Amino acid sequence: MKPTFDAYDENYDDVINKSIGFMGQSHDYYTQAKATCILDILQRKLGDTKKLHVLDVGCGVGKTDGFLFSDLGELTGVDVSSASIERARRQNPQVRYESYDGSRLPFESGTFDAAFLICVLHHVVPDDRAALLREVRRTLKPGGVLLIFEHNPFNPLTQLVVARCEFDCDAQLLFRRNSARLLQDAQMPVFEQRYILFLPFRLKWFSCIEKRLRHIAAGAQYYVAGYKLLSETDS
Repeated sequence: MKPTFDAYDENYDDVINKSIGFMGQSHDYYTQAKATCILDILQRKLGDTKKLHVLDVGCGVGKTDGFLFSDLGELTGVDVSSASIERARRQNPQVRYESYDGSRLPFESGTFDAAFLICVLHHVVPDDRAALLREVRRTLKPGGVLLIFEHNPFNPLTQLVVARCEFDCDAQLLFRRNSARLLQDAQMPVFEQRYILFLPFRLKWFSCIEKRLRHIAAGAQYYVAGYKLLSETDS
């Protein structure tokens, strides 16, 4: 992750909405959809989300956190962009935010029940991705869950969105199999992986359609979910 996002702390929403405007929905729509997905996975895997301490890695200006904090026991965000962290603190005073150097996360081992990275890995140099996931794993409790959300390179509209977005100029997209392999290389078995965001509508019957399509590589994004082995400890 690069600290170039400091330049977008105040106009982040404008840049995103400009790049996705042709899709017919605002950035909030897609952000809320992923927040709902996160809560669903955590509830199914770990139980009552109100008891969980969760880490948002590469939180940026805290957009996703605004849709999550009220349904979690505790939420912490971390990012290499100090300007983004300052804006996140203003927008979400209920969330704890920390800056970090992109190498070692400023948390003790075994601190969190779960962590997620949303569209972070495509900004990370490929050779550094596995090390980042191992560092996130260190901060998880045994049995903790790690969720990766990324753009789907198979989707032509997603490719267009990335091409139109100013701060995605360095993006190197990952296929779902790449993200799954990274989790496995980080010694985190994958327990679920799905394509999401097929249709930009909130209607109930569109949601039913999406559930039927989730194994087809046509969604705008995907997620891969892994977990830390119960017998594992980190130093």
